[in-house]
Amino acid sequence: MSEKPLLILDMDGVIVDVTGSYREVVRRTVLCYLSEVIGADGLSRESVTLGDIAAVKNSGGLNNDWELTYELIDTVLGRYFDRENAPIAGRFRAVREAEDDKELLSMCRSVLASSNRRSLTRLGETPVSRFYSGRRSLSSGRSPFLLNGGDVKSGNLAKRIFQELYLGKDLFYNTYGEDPLFYDGTGYVMEETLIPRRAQLEELSRRCKLAIATGRPRSEAVYALERFGITRMFAVLVTEDDVMEEERLSGSSLRKPHPFMLERCLERCGCTAHAGSFYVGDMPDDMIAGKRANMMPLGFVYEGLDISEDDKKAHRTLLVQNGARKVFGNYGEILRFFGSVT
Repeated sequence: MSEKPLLILDMDGVIVDVTGSYREVVRRTVLCYLSEVIGADGLSRESVTLGDIAAVKNSGGLNNDWELTYELIDTVLGRYFDRENAPIAGRFRAVREAEDDKELLSMCRSVLASSNRRSLTRLGETPVSRFYSGRRSLSSGRSPFLLNGGDVKSGNLAKRIFQELYLGKDLFYNTYGEDPLFYDGTGYVMEETLIPRRAQLEELSRRCKLAIATGRPRSEAVYALERFGITRMFAVLVTEDDVMEEERLSGSSLRKPHPFMLERCLERCGCTAHAGSFYVGDMPDDMIAGKRANMMPLGFVYEGLDISEDDKKAHRTLLVQNGARKVFGNYGEILRFFGSVT
């Protein structure tokens, strides 16, 4: 038998069901930021829905869930908050000088407490996805009320909320060496479930050389692999850490649909030719990245997702329109496909 084909898998939505973790954390981060940092009133679970998140994410260019979160917050602030609070925008820009998250949050609350401001009480009248018109560039002006510069502990309150919610109190402390400021409950990471059965992954690893290209930080990707006991099945793991390191060197964006992650997987797997290499992802940008890396892009719309059949069909169609040669709904279908090509 010839050398096994290389199969690169995305992690979120393909290996791990993140409906109850990352997707829910994005939603809760937006609401927490608006209420705890901006001081919005009258928010509810329906103010930002999982449907809004899916619609904005599917628009492209937002495979990183931190970036997706910032985009949603910026969209809401731009519609409901920025213009009517222009007098305090300068004061909000000034608080960015704070180098400590706790100090920054205290300064934000002080500005808001001493200002005439309107709240976001109208949020929820129109779904966010209805008035989302695409990403606002930095040159066109991000909201002055979006504090997402730097990293956790150095002024990125949006990312801090996200990480506190996702990791939970103990994992957050172990990762960042600080107690949480916003959320001290159990991390939503514990809501994640493995999509394939381990036996299916075992069989797939016998038929293919497996690798992962994921937008997760390495520590979170490794945590998931170890938690589900599937680390040894994958020859290579390329993560957000690899992208950020290379971006610092190149000075340009290397995020999907850029093929960097897939090309790095090919390189680390020792694959000199792309023929016989496959990439399975669940987003339109995944399909474009696969094509740009001269691999066969394969879509995945998990049949177990708690969404309507019409929504699943629309998602499958979107993946095909962006280059998917085939779209799977479960790992039985993937195994049958690779039984025919190996």
